[in-house]
Amino acid sequence: MLDEVGRRPEILQSVKACQAIQSSLLEAVTEICASSQQARETPRSEVQYAQLVHKVRQFLMDNTDRAISVPELCTAFQVSRRTLQYAFDRVIGMGPNAYLKILRLNGVRRDLMRRDRRIPIQQAASDWGFWHLSQFAKDYRTLFNELPSATVKRAERFFC
Repeated sequence: MLDEVGRRPEILQSVKACQAIQSSLLEAVTEICASSQQARETPRSEVQYAQLVHKVRQFLMDNTDRAISVPELCTAFQVSRRTLQYAFDRVIGMGPNAYLKILRLNGVRRDLMRRDRRIPIQQAASDWGFWHLSQFAKDYRTLFNELPSATVKRAERFFC
């Protein structure tokens, strides 16, 4: 993180990018703390996991205007990180971080394809909490099989 901010200090001008950096740091600290403790919880049923994932997905769909972190979800739904991880793994086959990243990448894609509001790729990525642009571009390409710049060019051709 420090290397990326050192290379691109202007990223700190974006409130959402700063929030994403803070969230990433908190996430790393939480991960370290969680791995050093043996959390003992009552096993939950598949139905309870499915209900939790459904509620979280609805919450995320109702809040697509901002990047939400896993710790924020844990607080909002009063569950541990481990419980949220188990629920997502069992119900949709991926962890909550991967799911959140896919939602955020789709948010960037929607913003890049909007014809009523053209914004630079860097700003769209920052608005959705992506602060490491090379990793963002790699993740974007993996998910959509094209670079963000190709999405912008295609949208310009389609809407012009």
